[in-house]
Amino acid sequence: GLGEYKKAKDLLEKSYKTYINYFTENHPDVLRITFQLGNVYRALGNLNEAKNILEKSKQLYEKNFSSYQIEIAQILYFLGNLYKDCKEFKKSRILLEKSLTIYSQIFGNEHLETAHVLNDLGHLYLIQGFVEDAEYLCEKSLKILQRNGHPESYKSLEYLAEIYFNKFTKALH
Repeated sequence: GLGEYKKAKDLLEKSYKTYINYFTENHPDVLRITFQLGNVYRALGNLNEAKNILEKSKQLYEKNFSSYQIEIAQILYFLGNLYKDCKEFKKSRILLEKSLTIYSQIFGNEHLETAHVLNDLGHLYLIQGFVEDAEYLCEKSLKILQRNGHPESYKSLEYLAEIYFNKFTKALH
């Protein structure tokens, strides 16, 4: 429940303070804690604080640890979804597309990480009214998730149902 997120926030803030006594803010362990803290703030609904923390984490990773591509892709993915939550769709799209590019390069086009980004990018396209693009991405994500027996295929199914409902509604008008 919500109490667990608050506990996590308190513990991560303590951990951050401990780390910062020994390392600089751009140390990989400090950045990992910062990234986790940003996600907890998002879960608690403190979107502005989450944005600030995740943006800072992204900048520090890109500046100091450009070889940490998986971590950068994760930050881009979470930040892209955060901007989607904030209805900042242009920023969200840019970040999710960058994350997709990195995951595709590292893991390939048929990997679960790639499928998650495809799904969330498809949802973003759906929100923006790009129904055909949304359908393509969600179907692609669904195939990857189902092939791997991943339970998150339910998200793709929900998004596709919404897409087909929207198409049906448009056809009626």
